[in-house]
Amino acid sequence: MTSSKNLKKMISITCIIILALLLLLTFKDSKYSPVGQLTYEEKFQDSKYLLEVITNIYPYFEEDERSQHNDFLKRKNEFIYRISNTKNDEEFILNIKEVLDSLYAGFGKITPLTNVMGESYYKDIDYVPITTKDYQDLYEKLNYWKKIYKNKIQDNERDTSIGSNDSNLLKNNNSSFFSILKEGNTAVLNFSAMESYEKQWRNELERNADMLNSYEHLVLDLRGNRSLKGYERLLNFIIKTPRDANLYKVFAKNKYNENHLAFTRNYEFYNYKAIYEKYTEPIKNKFSSEKFNVYETYNLKGENTEKYKGKVIILTDEKEVSVDTMMLLSLVKEENLGTIMGTNTITCSTLTNEEGFLFILPRSKLPILVSNCKFVDDSGNSILNKKIIPDVLLSTKNYKEDLMNSSSDLEISRY
Repeated sequence: MTSSKNLKKMISITCIIILALLLLLTFKDSKYSPVGQLTYEEKFQDSKYLLEVITNIYPYFEEDERSQHNDFLKRKNEFIYRISNTKNDEEFILNIKEVLDSLYAGFGKITPLTNVMGESYYKDIDYVPITTKDYQDLYEKLNYWKKIYKNKIQDNERDTSIGSNDSNLLKNNNSSFFSILKEGNTAVLNFSAMESYEKQWRNELERNADMLNSYEHLVLDLRGNRSLKGYERLLNFIIKTPRDANLYKVFAKNKYNENHLAFTRNYEFYNYKAIYEKYTEPIKNKFSSEKFNVYETYNLKGENTEKYKGKVIILTDEKEVSVDTMMLLSLVKEENLGTIMGTNTITCSTLTNEEGFLFILPRSKLPILVSNCKFVDDSGNSILNKKIIPDVLLSTKNYKEDLMNSSSDLEISRY
């Protein structure tokens, strides 16, 4: 009888201890997550994974530290701590956004949750915990994140899209791509009217090329357009002496990028040795085939096509432009192809329409997109290190007066 009582007593004590432990664990985690939301451990795992991927694939840490005085790599543990210790899912997603926003020269963002690739993108990538069952779970969770994303992220996100700068004071309201100024000596190509649609403006340029040579001045109006696709054709029209120029994408060799490239650049990836052998010595010296995958992304081949013989003026109001536009502006400067008029020193930044690495956080199933390649020129130098100081600096307040004072022979001030 005594033995039976002792046994019951031991069982009761054991149950109380287990219950107390459960309550303790529940209370401990409630500090970091309401019931039904991500736990501390889940947020910790996601934050570690996020920082591991970024550390391996993001190529612009040096540029960010130099321009923003932000040593991202030294802050890794701080980022993990902050994300892990958030009080709820809203704080979790906001803290992840803050971490991604600190990737300045390149980009890092929570995707708009419509960019999630099909199952074939993930199934062969062993480091992304996606199986058929997980993939189904992914779409269920996306609906949950969409609401938080829309309310807390989308409306306040740093603008890295192509389009006009809402704060600029020189906004161009002309809707025509091709126009002639009143006195008839100046032709204007208004690229903001075409946005980034290369095919449209290329067709217009081809159609009007002969006629453009009858004008003394040609204005390339880039106001409100950060990204000019197809600059090669434009350069071949205004460049006096044909020359070649290349732009490359450089990927660090690691398991993340190799799986990404096997999916997105299948032929080039598996025939990389033959492709690499054709590159110039500066590229080979800076980026060995053992440590990097390098792919030519833009190729300007000097063509003996009809050239514009008049004076070229480039009008811009952007502080920060895309890789494409920076290539155009830097070659105009190097070859002395025309006069650049602008309101600021112009720097370069990759935009979210450039190539990026898309991955899923394992616990929250939150999709993340991060820059994973560096753009370099023929010398192997990062295009993001380039800066363009306009030949004519215009004030946003009195820009028409500035134009008249600096270009008395131009009709541009009437534009």
